[in-house]
Amino acid sequence: MGDKIVDDSKIRHNSSVSQKDIFRLATLLYSETTNTFSNIDVQLYIVKCIFAEHKNAPMTIDEIISNIITSYKYNLSEEELSKILSKHKIFEIVTTNGDKAYKLSQQEYEKIDKSLSKNVDYYINQFILDNSFTESEAASCRDAIYQYIYELTTTNINSYKILFSASDKSRFTDSDLSVNVYDLTDIGRKYVHDFVEWENAEKNITLGNIVFCCLEYCLMVSGDKPISLISDIIRNREIYLDTNIIFRALGINGLSRKNVIVSFLKKCQQAEIKIIISKSTKTEFFSTIDYYISQINTFPRGKVFMGAYEGLTDYNFYSFYDDWHNKHEDLSLKYFRIFINSSYDEFVEKFKISDNIFIPSVMFNSQNFKNICDTYAKRISDAKKELKSRYISDDLLISNSDRHDASMVRYIELYRSEQSKDMDVFFVSSDKALRYWDMTREKEGYPVIIYPSQLFLILIKLCGRSENDLESFVHFINIRPRSELLTSEKANIIISGISSITEDIKTQKSLVSSVFNEDFQNIIRRSNTDHELYQNTQLYSQKYLEQELKLKEEALLASDNKRDLENAKIIDLTASIQQKKAEIKGLEWYKEISLKIAEEKSTHRIWIKWYILPSLTILYSAFIVIFIALQFLFCETSWNFVNKFIAFINNTTFGKEVRGSIYIIDGILITSIYTLFKLIWKNPLNKNKQNEDKKLEIERILKEYSKNTEHII
Repeated sequence: MGDKIVDDSKIRHNSSVSQKDIFRLATLLYSETTNTFSNIDVQLYIVKCIFAEHKNAPMTIDEIISNIITSYKYNLSEEELSKILSKHKIFEIVTTNGDKAYKLSQQEYEKIDKSLSKNVDYYINQFILDNSFTESEAASCRDAIYQYIYELTTTNINSYKILFSASDKSRFTDSDLSVNVYDLTDIGRKYVHDFVEWENAEKNITLGNIVFCCLEYCLMVSGDKPISLISDIIRNREIYLDTNIIFRALGINGLSRKNVIVSFLKKCQQAEIKIIISKSTKTEFFSTIDYYISQINTFPRGKVFMGAYEGLTDYNFYSFYDDWHNKHEDLSLKYFRIFINSSYDEFVEKFKISDNIFIPSVMFNSQNFKNICDTYAKRISDAKKELKSRYISDDLLISNSDRHDASMVRYIELYRSEQSKDMDVFFVSSDKALRYWDMTREKEGYPVIIYPSQLFLILIKLCGRSENDLESFVHFINIRPRSELLTSEKANIIISGISSITEDIKTQKSLVSSVFNEDFQNIIRRSNTDHELYQNTQLYSQKYLEQELKLKEEALLASDNKRDLENAKIIDLTASIQQKKAEIKGLEWYKEISLKIAEEKSTHRIWIKWYILPSLTILYSAFIVIFIALQFLFCETSWNFVNKFIAFINNTTFGKEVRGSIYIIDGILITSIYTLFKLIWKNPLNKNKQNEDKKLEIERILKEYSKNTEHII
């Protein structure tokens, strides 16, 4: 093996090629724009990689072959190597210690060195810089990502070796066939998840190329026999979809899984692969739907906060139902079932799927078929039990129908035997245990079960690839950032039990987050049935609420004691405040009374100034006008009092001494009228000035009060 990124204790694979060399080869292969390579092409690039690894130091033919065996475990004959070295002008002949040796031209070496600069390590470092990790975080992040890619690449190599080697009876472990990330910590899994999800198109291409390189490598080391499986010759290909693929395609396992399966099925259509759903698979699908709907009916629940299920398990049927129900609150489960039916029909029509295909009754009812299926079902069941402690299903616990899986595998085996050599038939499934059993059992032909990501890569080689294809494949190889997961059934029971006790979102979140604590895990282990788990969850939730209430009461009591210690200060402060308030209140009361009295007094004064005095002035003026008028009018009448007054004045000393005395009196009276109007006249109809005068009067009165009550203020 080459350099190791993680400790030996963390690596369980006896890989056929080191991660360092795979990453280097992948980078070099895909620094070109071409999508396909022949064996000769790959051999050339391996030789280039050997020189790049040794800094373009001159090497003899024997040294080149030895280094290729060491790094790639690949036997390149002297004749094959000589043809490569002589055919391509990029190699130079030099002499070292009297022996003929070779090296890359300086121009070619610089080109390779430049193309290798943007390898996966470059993007890991860029990811670390973008997230501003500390030195220790950066080291943990780099180790986790390299360990994951190592597991991913070696797994693919071993998977493809079995896939392409029909006669190879080698036994492989489940770790060889499925990416093992259980040695990673939760933070390590988060680093990997965030790196894969990181929006960077060049990074996606690099990751896809690394895994795709495994396929190229396996094709090269496995010889010519398996090449027919993915040759460029037009072949008849058929795939049967497993139930878990249908769930993903309909979005029941979440939008991201739906997107990658849809991309995969579109690639199948591009390759003109016939897509089939058997009658038994369709029956299993709808039986599973009915089972989960019955589970929703069986365990009553209240309102559940958004994202509750994702805290315990992957996005699943119950999450899917909640999303639908939030948009259709008035509709019952009956309409949800109709919605599923409609979605399934649209899916079948969109991808032109041959639906409801029966296994021929002659075959299905034969005793030999039944006996072999029984054997297969038993072995599948054993494989699932063997792996149960290793894997928590990353999608729904679709069904434990091992008989269905066994029937499909046996049918495809018989179906293959009846077809020509140009026919390929597979059963596409995401079931890790089923795939493990199929790929490690002894059989005559290549495996029946194929993982969608495997077939996707093969189809990319056949049909060409785009950036969207690589992005879709990156989602295939993504992982969840947490290692603790429950089955969707248990998650539904637990959430139903919690929500039936409390609908408070904060409390629900606290209870859900405690599910992986030891106390709750003990409850799960002690519950023998689903109903026991539901009831125990309710009891735990009730106890939790009681404990929360007790804690609040204790906190309240502690708070009361603390307040008691400060009561003296509080009482004194309160008394002081009350005294001040009383003084302020008294002052405010006094001011209020003063204002009221001032308003009353001002009202009287305003009436005198604006109504009484003007009225008297008008009356006085009217009298003067009449007095003067009667001096000229009605002079002969007996009631004319002015004539009598004039006669009286004329008989006085003033009248006798002063000529025209009556005119002097008239002048004085007219002057008095002018003076009265000038000094005291107010127009009662001018309300604006009247109000302004009233305000000034109130202010004057209050100032007088203020001077007299300074000792109070």
